[in-house]
Amino acid sequence: MRTLNLCAATALFFALIVTAGCGARKVSGNLYVTSAGDMIKFFNNGKAVEVNGMFGMIYPRQSVYMGEDGMSPRTNCTYKQAGVNVTLTCDGGERADFTVNADGSLNGPPEGMWGDAAFSHLNLKK
Repeated sequence: MRTLNLCAATALFFALIVTAGCGARKVSGNLYVTSAGDMIKFFNNGKAVEVNGMFGMIYPRQSVYMGEDGMSPRTNCTYKQAGVNVTLTCDGGERADFTVNADGSLNGPPEGMWGDAAFSHLNLKK
């Protein structure tokens, strides 16, 4: 009986560690960067903003507004996260599904967003 209780306690301990680790893979509050310098900032309220990179290129079908600096085109987005899966929908109708990797980075569709493959992988900016 004592062995059974020890086994149950050990199993519960490891289950709590695994569950806590899964919570650490949330995108809310994080900033992600593409290889081209584009960024996606995820807020805690299900909203996000995509900020175009250093060249400020506007992608086809992208609905943008200018940032406070007057130089960075931005697009408002919303997102939903279920476990490691994140669906991002931006103004203008662009939609992409991402997966949160163990290292915190995001993998997106191979074609990326707005036809730019740089959005196929985003690194977590620390």
